[in-house]
Amino acid sequence: MNKQKVRVAELRPGMFVCELDRPWLETPFPLQGLLIENREQIEALERYCTYVYIDPLKGSSGESDPAPKQAAASRAVPGGKAASASRPVPGSVLYEEQATVEEELPRAEPIRQSLYALMREVEQQIRNGRMLEPRTLKEALGDMVDSVIRNPHALLLLTRLKAKDVTLLGHSIDAAICLLAFGRHLGLHRDELQLLGLGGLLYDIGKIRLPEEVLTKKGRLSAQELKLMKGHVRHGVEILEATPGMPPEVIEMAATHHEREDGSGYPDGLDGDQVGPFGKMAAIVDCFQELTSDRPPVPPVPHAVALQMMHQWRHQLFNGYLVEEFIQCLGAYPVGSVVELSTGEVAVVATPNPSNRLKPRVILVLDGDKKPYPTRKLVDLEAEGPDSREIKRALEPGAFGVNPQDCFRR
Repeated sequence: MNKQKVRVAELRPGMFVCELDRPWLETPFPLQGLLIENREQIEALERYCTYVYIDPLKGSSGESDPAPKQAAASRAVPGGKAASASRPVPGSVLYEEQATVEEELPRAEPIRQSLYALMREVEQQIRNGRMLEPRTLKEALGDMVDSVIRNPHALLLLTRLKAKDVTLLGHSIDAAICLLAFGRHLGLHRDELQLLGLGGLLYDIGKIRLPEEVLTKKGRLSAQELKLMKGHVRHGVEILEATPGMPPEVIEMAATHHEREDGSGYPDGLDGDQVGPFGKMAAIVDCFQELTSDRPPVPPVPHAVALQMMHQWRHQLFNGYLVEEFIQCLGAYPVGSVVELSTGEVAVVATPNPSNRLKPRVILVLDGDKKPYPTRKLVDLEAEGPDSREIKRALEPGAFGVNPQDCFRR
């Protein structure tokens, strides 16, 4: 890329901004870049950056005609979507939230608990040499699919609140939830969501055949233990291929969720052209979960940092389009995040804002002196305007005595 460094004050309409002087995730601008069309965009950039990089091949350099037509695909308001040349999962359904997080949470929690109990039975069946029953899993998964369709943030909130559950069962259920939310965001049909969820539950099923001491080891794995761990892919494929009625898409997810776009993954070193869309999605979700889970000796990576890491790895390790859509799906501050505002107030994120990931709706819990508000208030940071409250930093759950779950109890 023949990029050029310019000061923000020197930007002109027609220039295409391809890189900032700070991570894209720390700004409200689209991850795919920004075509400058008016002075308002330049003023918005000045609030976050001192200088940026422009790509003359996608826009003008300031010395020629305005941007060519192919750059128009990247026009976007801050946080909006831009078109991509590589859309491996072209969904067509536009979902609307049918319930608030507060309304959906009481329904979502027993759904997760019920599926957890069922997966415990599945684990025992496999350990005893019995076959899986995919029909039973599909039926149980239907309630979870319906919950995600109504409002994906309720189950995603439970995933965050139960993040310390690093067992195989907890990991599998959280993978299913994350994949369902991802698929919903992409506009996949309900039957496709069902397949994604089933794949999330089962793509790591081969770990059941691994020695317990390898699965639960706190320190780093030896070379031999790592080889055994990587063998879970082959074990999983064997289990699923021996299961009558198992959809081929689910088997493919188990076989390819550790493959990478550049061919550096395992077990077969496949490149991006050899992996199906569901396998690419499973690879992204699995890596994100690994980064954000507490698995000694490696401490969990904060949510926003994990997304920044994955954004850096796009195109090399993961499909670039899907990584960007995954980041838009989860948001820099997901539901249930405890945040400190520029006013000193402490709040809990209630709903992400798809048009500006830095300006979600939040529930104010503590005032600027860190004293509880007598009545919690829901505030839309985006609607307040550019010069009002902003998120200063993300806090750990429990900071200043704030329990995110309390904000969603009716």
